[in-house]
Amino acid sequence: MRNGFAVFFVTLLLLALLRIVIGFVSVPEGLILPASLLITALFIALPIVAVFKVASEEWSSKLAAAFLIAGLVVHFGLLFVVRSGMLGEGLLPAIATAIGQSGFFLWCVGLGAMISFLLKDKNLLIPVSIFLVAFDIFLVLTPIGITQQVMQQAPGVLPAVAYNVPRVTSEATGGPAQAFGYVGPADFLFMGMFFVALHRFKLRARDTAIWLIPAVLIYLLLILVLPAVPLLVPIGLTVLMVNWREFQMTKEEKLSTAVVALVLVAVIAFGATRPKPPAGPLKPGDVRVVPESEDSLGPTEAVPVPSQTPSAPGSTPNPP
Repeated sequence: MRNGFAVFFVTLLLLALLRIVIGFVSVPEGLILPASLLITALFIALPIVAVFKVASEEWSSKLAAAFLIAGLVVHFGLLFVVRSGMLGEGLLPAIATAIGQSGFFLWCVGLGAMISFLLKDKNLLIPVSIFLVAFDIFLVLTPIGITQQVMQQAPGVLPAVAYNVPRVTSEATGGPAQAFGYVGPADFLFMGMFFVALHRFKLRARDTAIWLIPAVLIYLLLILVLPAVPLLVPIGLTVLMVNWREFQMTKEEKLSTAVVALVLVAVIAFGATRPKPPAGPLKPGDVRVVPESEDSLGPTEAVPVPSQTPSAPGSTPNPP
């Protein structure tokens, strides 16, 4: 097995084992904060390294399709098995959940590689990065963004499709670890796209990975003041800033890129000034529990989950 694939699968294995252990280990109250910071850093930084390394391999349409199909089967297949209760409680669902989360990275990287094949020139990374950053801001932070709608109307959707960052607790769950936060698939999908493209165009992929890890970890401090954060912002901006000297754009390309950026700024401003849509009406017999703050998140952001009560894999801490 080549080095990139070896690092990728070994990293996923380590994360899966650590995820299983977290569900069966209790941490003294005084160590909850430092342990949580360490675990969060590991579960964010290590996947970035894994995606960077596997993206360095020679990708083909067949290989990308194999990753995509295998990942979807593993991720959603094991999610269904765990949620159905067929494995009961304890170690088996914890193992299945951990393996299922590994499948998440398989299909994200596979689909990201497929999208990267559409980029025929390295200069296309500039408008693509600008578009993804702006569109993610629109989706996550504006009242009319689809992320806001999902958070309000279907908060259970995200845990079913997202990457689950586990958290340590003072009382072991004896099964799958509780969720500290979620990272939507679009973040790692487009991260994979960027890294595959950076390697293919022989740009500064390694430097991008080195800068991206601290950029994302520092950026995530925004979850202390925001209910959700668009994670494609640090990803796209890091790609641009690290590789800026590698791009050679014509005057026409610079002008068209500037126009696209201005249009996207206008779209964000429009969305940000729209009134927040009212919550959907309750149907007869429905009971809705309204939390003090909305702690579920959309498909392209990460946010902490403060609930202290154990929840089933893939569930949200504040059910609707």
